[in-house]
Amino acid sequence: MCNGKNYRKMKSDQILFFSPYWGYESIPLKDFLPKIKDTEFDGIEINTVFRPLSEVHFLFEEAHRLNLKIITQVAGLFETNFQAYKKKYLENLRFQVSLNPFLINCHTGSDFYRFEENLELIQEANLLSKNFGIKIIHEIHRGRFSYSPSETSKYIEAFPELRLVADFSHWCVVTESLLENHSGALQAAISRSYHIHSRIGHAQGPQVSDPRLPEWQNELNAHLDWWDSIAQNHKNENSILGITTEFGPPNYMPPLPENSQAPEKQWAINLYMKELLGKRYNEKSKIV
Repeated sequence: MCNGKNYRKMKSDQILFFSPYWGYESIPLKDFLPKIKDTEFDGIEINTVFRPLSEVHFLFEEAHRLNLKIITQVAGLFETNFQAYKKKYLENLRFQVSLNPFLINCHTGSDFYRFEENLELIQEANLLSKNFGIKIIHEIHRGRFSYSPSETSKYIEAFPELRLVADFSHWCVVTESLLENHSGALQAAISRSYHIHSRIGHAQGPQVSDPRLPEWQNELNAHLDWWDSIAQNHKNENSILGITTEFGPPNYMPPLPENSQAPEKQWAINLYMKELLGKRYNEKSKIV
């Protein structure tokens, strides 16, 4: 992996920063999109699965006007029956494809579906991606096929074309570690990572209370090391890397004395992550 002391060698113009809409849903899109434009994000990542069609159309029209890119999510689908899930999953994927987003991020399958069932979903998504020329990638996430390093390695071995959203915070929780004993699986995932969710997890939770605090520096440095390797791969390949600064709201964020403070803290932390990674990877990035 890349050593943090050498990160300056990896600066690139090909880093795009996305703001999540998760946690900010109380702010109407008509106000939120100009907010992220003003703070020089390149786009927004948003789950459109359960949103009214009129709102989705407004999102794409306004984002186009503001020159913002959109990552859509296929997330929040839960079915105990695989065939019922597959039907919903593919219906939602086809709808996302019709919107022509920058890319589609999927919470794919389930940790209790059979290996062959989850693999079928991945292959169907890959076929759609090829047919329509839109990137469809699968997030490392608890409860999904990718819930652990060892399980995800099986899918990478079976399907080398697998593309991942690197959210290693989930693996920290599942393994109760900073992945010290999972180097092989971690390297395999890094080599298949096409987007980063820059949330920092720890052995007992998917999100540290505040990455700016000294007590979380070990966790911060571990995640930076992993992200450095992904950024270096993209620089070597001369390809664009997207990063969503995805620190989330309560209860991902430990409860505050007054929950009304949560949106402001979430926004401040995500801007901090944008600044930190912008300076680390992209010397031409204009950071607020």
